[in-house]
This record gives sequence, structure tokens and C-alpha cells, in this order.
Amino acid sequence: MHACFSHRRAQGFTLVEIIVASAILIVLLSGIIYLIDPVKTIYRFRNYRRLRDMTTMANAINAYHSDKNTWPSIDEKKSTWQLLGTGTQCDVACGDGNFVSFANNTQQYIDAGGEEPDSDFDFDSNEKFSFSLWVALPPPLSLIQGFNGLLSKFSNDRGYFIFTAPRLVTVSPINIQYTLSFVVTSGPNEYQIYSAPLARSVNFVPFRNIVISYDGTLPQTSRAKIFIDGVSITPTLVGQGTVGTILNQSSLTIAKGMVYSGGAMDGPNAVQGSMDDIRIYQGLLDQSAATAIAAGGNPPSTPEYTLLSHYTFDDSFGATVDDAAGSHPGKIINLGSSAWIPSRYSATNKIGGMRTQPECIDLSNDLIPDYVSRIPFDPTAKTEDGKSMFAVNRAGNSISVRACTPDSEGPGGSGTPPNLEASQ
Repeated sequence: MHACFSHRRAQGFTLVEIIVASAILIVLLSGIIYLIDPVKTIYRFRNYRRLRDMTTMANAINAYHSDKNTWPSIDEKKSTWQLLGTGTQCDVACGDGNFVSFANNTQQYIDAGGEEPDSDFDFDSNEKFSFSLWVALPPPLSLIQGFNGLLSKFSNDRGYFIFTAPRLVTVSPINIQYTLSFVVTSGPNEYQIYSAPLARSVNFVPFRNIVISYDGTLPQTSRAKIFIDGVSITPTLVGQGTVGTILNQSSLTIAKGMVYSGGAMDGPNAVQGSMDDIRIYQGLLDQSAATAIAAGGNPPSTPEYTLLSHYTFDDSFGATVDDAAGSHPGKIINLGSSAWIPSRYSATNKIGGMRTQPECIDLSNDLIPDYVSRIPFDPTAKTEDGKSMFAVNRAGNSISVRACTPDSEGPGGSGTPPNLEASQ
């Protein structure tokens, strides 16, 4: 018997089929990963753990207060947050503050005083003095707008002032930016104007830091240095005559505009924008000082300069603004409470204004072990880059704990970090 067998080879997938199937799988997996977002999930979990720990910390502090009828070393000051850490390791700003918004009105400003001849602010043209300001200015809309008198002590054609003016960068497309200028003058034909370009802010974020350092012992052509966001900008100079004494009997004003012999000029010479954290120094701020201020810190201690006044604007609205460094509280002239805008500042998240460095405390030294053991982590622990992780605030019998460096929960971990805060 002869049998005939038919053999058929099993067919595999073609290359095209494999490619199509792989593409489908990639799309499906991408969709699943997008929905799950493992990075975002990890960040959310870490923030949830932070919030849980912060609540535990607040409960432990409250328990300590209930049992001991006293608080640990937490100052009760409105809007004051204290970092948990030790010594100089508290190096990240974590808290709420304010900046001041001005509406281009010469009748609304801050008067820092200094009318008396021996005022700390009555610098002469042969002295050394410096200023640091944080400003946020909207884009100038034309070449006749954008004049902002930021700071001035000027009368009878004598004094000094800082202002911005619009400058045309390109014609097509039209691009108008700012020129920042510092002026010292002792008369109509005796003045020096030191100028540098200042890029505009975008929607008032971020604030730009301006440092001006004036050395009256040098030749007039090289007396002023200008730093923008910590970067040294060689100023251009327009001058006439020899500047003599600039002493005058006027107040030092913030955001009022320049005052000429003909009186205060209305309109664009007042500030249209926002200002924050203004510092006035006797002596010369150098590159290291400008770098430190632009990074949100304080300049190194040195005999080369002395801080005379520091207006943080972080105090609540009232009749005056506190001088955190000296004895020159500023008078608030015609500015309502709505001009004080809440701000939040951290080392990586500049949103509206600056925040003065909070005080550093170590709760583990104030809470006896029974209470420290209730906190399931080291409250003074630092992040990998050495930043403080938590801050505390007390108002009456209420304790709040804030995370200084939360993870962002935006797409892939980008975006603005959430404001994590637990209160008890």
C-alpha cells in the first residue's frame, strides 16, 4: 500500500504584522503609563507622607503644650515661620511675606524719612553707599511709558535717585525694554547718570534684583557699579560738569518718583509695578554680596558695608512699614491694604517678591524625648542638597507646620509645588 502524506509548513508572523503589533502595544503601554504617571504617583506619595508627618509633629507640639502649659521656642509673630534645623543649616526661605504694588500715582508712596541733615540716608557725592531693590515691572507699552521713579532723595536740584526709562531694542518686531539709571546731581549742570539695560518682568514674575554700589572716592566716570540679578553690568555714563555736594533736606522716598525744582512730576514718574525687600547700605556692596542677595540670602558679613535700613514689607499693613535693620520705619502715604500682596518664596520657586530669611530653631532640643519619640522622623532632617524640610508657626493656641521643599505634582513632576501645610 502506498500512502501519500501532505505536509504544510506552519506560517509565522510577517515583519509587517510584528511592527503593527509592537506599535499597538507601545501605544497601549504609553497610555497606561500616562494614566498611572509613576513619577507623579511617587511625588504624591512623598507629599502625602510629608503631610502625615507634619500632622504628627503638630500634634506632638500641642501635646507638649497641654502637658507642660508652655510652648517650645516658637515665637508668636504673625506671618513668621521658623525653620526646623540647627545653626546656619537653615538655608531655605519657607514662609509667607508681602510685596507692595504701586499704581503709578505720585500721591501713593513710602516715606523713609531722613529729612534731618545728619540722616543716615544723607549721602554726599564723595561717600560710599549702596542700594538693593527687588522690582517687577510690566512691559513698557510705548516710548513715553515706563518711567518709574523707584527711589529718590532729591530737592532743589540736589540729591540722588534711581529710575527706569523705556528703550527701543528692535523696530521689527517692536521690542521695548527698560533702561535702569542711577543719578547723582548737585545742580542743573552738575550731574552723572549711570545706566544699564534692565529686561522687563513677565507678568510680574520673577522679580528682578537691582544692586547699585556707588564709590564717591573714585573718578566720576567709574564711581557706580550696577548688578542685575547678581550679574555685573558695566553702566554707560552721561555726565555734565563736576558733581559737588548733593546733601539736601528732602525725605528718602520709595516709588514716589523724581522730584525736580519745579515740583513732583505727575504720571509716569511714579512706579507702575511692584517692589519688595529694599536695603540701604553705608559702604560698597561687591560681587559676592550681589550674588548672595540675588539668590535670596544675605550678603557676607564684612566691614566694607553696613546695613542701615531693610524694608521687607512682610509686616502687616498699617501706618508704617518696619525697618528690620535700623530705626527708620517708613510712613505709608495713601496706600491702602490692597497694595500689600501676599507672596511665597522658596529657593526654587520665586512667585511674587522676596521673603526674609526665617529664624532657625531645633525643636528636638526643646521637646523632651517622650514627645520627640512621637514624631516618626527627624524634624531637623535636611534634603539631599542640605535644605531645611519643615517650618513651624504659632498663632495663639494654633500650631501650623509647613513643608519647605515639597515635590511638584505637575506632569512628570514639573510645575508649581503644592502648598503643604498642617494645622492643629
